[in-house]
Amino acid sequence: GREKALESIALRAKTMHVLVRFIKPMEAITGVDNTKYGPFEEEDVAVLPFDNARTLIERGIVIELPWLDQ
Repeated sequence: GREKALESIALRAKTMHVLVRFIKPMEAITGVDNTKYGPFEEEDVAVLPFDNARTLIERGIVIELPWLDQ
């Protein structure tokens, strides 16, 4: 019933970024936005697309950091 609202939410999720710190090294990846990120060493900090960050958080490779302006 609210197709436009769902499309808006999906688009926002694809364009939202997350600040993360790597707790394990990782090779370069291509983000959902088709941008290359990395490679990363342990303790590196990066801003990644939400979908990529969520996957890496679930795999225990990164932890989310708070934005300093919040």
